[in-house]
Amino acid sequence: MSSVAKTFETVAVIGAGPSGLAVTKALLGEKLFSKIKVFERQNQPGGVWNYSKEKQATPLVPSIDAFAREPTVLNDQLKRAVYTSPIYKNLDTNIPHFLMRYHKHDFKTGLEAFPKKEDVLEYVQNYAKPIEKFIRFNSDVQSVSKSQNTGKWTIEYTDYTQGYPKGTQYKEDFDAVVVSNGHYDLPFLPKVKGMSEWVKKYPGSIQHAKYFNDPKEFAGKNIVIVGNASSGVDISLQVAEYAKNVYRSIVSKSYMPYASNPRILDVPTISEYKPETKEIVLNESQDKDTYPREYPKVLTDVDVVLYCTGYLYTYPFLKTYMEPGNPDSVLQSTGERLHRVYENIFYIPDPSLSFVGVPKQIIPFPLAELESAVIARVYSGRLALPSVEEMLEKEKETEEKVDGNSARFHSYSFPHDVEHYRKLEQWVREETKDSKVLPHDKGFFAEPWGQERYDQRGSSFELKASFIKEKAEKKKLEQQQKL
Repeated sequence: MSSVAKTFETVAVIGAGPSGLAVTKALLGEKLFSKIKVFERQNQPGGVWNYSKEKQATPLVPSIDAFAREPTVLNDQLKRAVYTSPIYKNLDTNIPHFLMRYHKHDFKTGLEAFPKKEDVLEYVQNYAKPIEKFIRFNSDVQSVSKSQNTGKWTIEYTDYTQGYPKGTQYKEDFDAVVVSNGHYDLPFLPKVKGMSEWVKKYPGSIQHAKYFNDPKEFAGKNIVIVGNASSGVDISLQVAEYAKNVYRSIVSKSYMPYASNPRILDVPTISEYKPETKEIVLNESQDKDTYPREYPKVLTDVDVVLYCTGYLYTYPFLKTYMEPGNPDSVLQSTGERLHRVYENIFYIPDPSLSFVGVPKQIIPFPLAELESAVIARVYSGRLALPSVEEMLEKEKETEEKVDGNSARFHSYSFPHDVEHYRKLEQWVREETKDSKVLPHDKGFFAEPWGQERYDQRGSSFELKASFIKEKAEKKKLEQQQKL
């Protein structure tokens, strides 16, 4: 028996980034809901792609508390709150635009295969234009809670543009809530012996990729980059052009074929910071495949350690669902994953709360459209969910599959990501029922994942490697012509 037995009339969406925009279009596509409202804390759509040149804060060191919330930064000149984006100055996407795009919404012609940050923002904002009237900007959600008496979700939010600087608080009720606030907000910096003492003695010397902007800031310095996933590889390659020495502290060899660079020395993980002598002690390893070149056991005279270690899942406005007292309903415990969430989307104890964009190592825009198509059909009554028991069993199967490793629970590397997309496609197309408003084959759909897109996904890393090589050769030629 399905755990959702009725349709909903009013739906709130938290976040007007790429995922929130997709789910808004999907909900509108059902032609059923009497009220759809999007709450966006910034003053325009785009979410993470709203590049902030001025980085407004520094990370907590260490940063391991998923319940922490970075302080709201108020800009007296703009008279509103401002938020730091992890997007940096010279960012190109690591996904080609023909894979990254939304369904039936192409990027503008003439772009390189891997668009620049400003091209992506323009693309997302063009996608948002038809639905901007449903978005309430400058609305920072503080609390989301459900009344056991009315069965309604109450959204409490602050608009800092009204009554600045304290802002004005508002409340609104809805039948269902879709959370699409992304997971690139609260940095994760693992705890290392001596780290807290180090950052006290050398303020600003331990940073996170969220606050990185321009590689020229590291000119002539000794830099340690921690991590070799997307941001770790890209930032280390950029910094290597200007820094004196670049050490990349890694656990294993990068899966990206363009990660290696003669100016970057891959070294093991950090075991201890020694602020008194300004030494960073490394763990020892005999793995010649991961660390093919000789490396020092201790790093000295390091100017900056830049952690590219990802982010914690954080939903501070759902604090009442984080309490450890009830293990059967707890939504989040450590920030590494969500609990009691079916297919990364529906909160199993109460599916009127759902999420978009939780998975990692995926192609975000197409995934958001697929998840949104599912949510819209479930909330309109056209698509059924399994029983609570079946959904909990699916969660247990995933836990066993990742062998209890919470950090891998939401990860889908190729080809598992495409398998997941296709499963969602099948769910939408084969199980959707007719409603009073729409036949089963109508409504919002995502881009199909046929063989051509599968092959493109499989070769995307090699394509990126060629792109980086061509870009470097072009830059070298331009420099030679200036001489």
